[in-house]
Amino acid sequence: MLRLRIESQPARLGLEIGLPQVEIQRVRGVRVAESAPPLLDIEIDYPRVELDAEAAMAEIGLKRSLAVARDLAAAGQKAAYESIARWARQGDELAAIEKGVSVADLAEEIAWPGDRQQINVDVAPKSRVEVNATGSISITGVPGRWSLAFEPDAVDVMLRPGAVRAYLMQKAAITISVVGDRYSVLG
Repeated sequence: MLRLRIESQPARLGLEIGLPQVEIQRVRGVRVAESAPPLLDIEIDYPRVELDAEAAMAEIGLKRSLAVARDLAAAGQKAAYESIARWARQGDELAAIEKGVSVADLAEEIAWPGDRQQINVDVAPKSRVEVNATGSISITGVPGRWSLAFEPDAVDVMLRPGAVRAYLMQKAAITISVVGDRYSVLG
């Protein structure tokens, strides 16, 4: 009897695999901080005290030299007018002999003026010293400020894909062989 022997060899595929590569890089963001401190502006007009004692000093006889000169000039002018008036009056009295006024009477009136002088007690000065105080302070505040600006971090990802290469390691094969030495057509 004749037999057939069939031997098969499957095909074998080979794969070369290159792994993918991933590179990750972190890029740091930029951070900017700005600040301006608060400001305090202080303007001071220092205090000044002004005392005006001129009126009070004048009342006790301590005037400024120009004021003293004016007062003395006025007093001198008044005394001159009074003397002129007195001499004119005395001349008129001497001219009127019928009234009986003698030179001795006039000399006594000039030497002993009598009740014309008075003594008066008073408190001086009557005026107050004027006091003027000036000065100021001005405070102005400017608030500070703070600003923060930043760009967020960035991530760079670089991917190199893997490679797959397929190749035939072994071809497929079928071997058919006849086994035995007789062949029968009938079976």
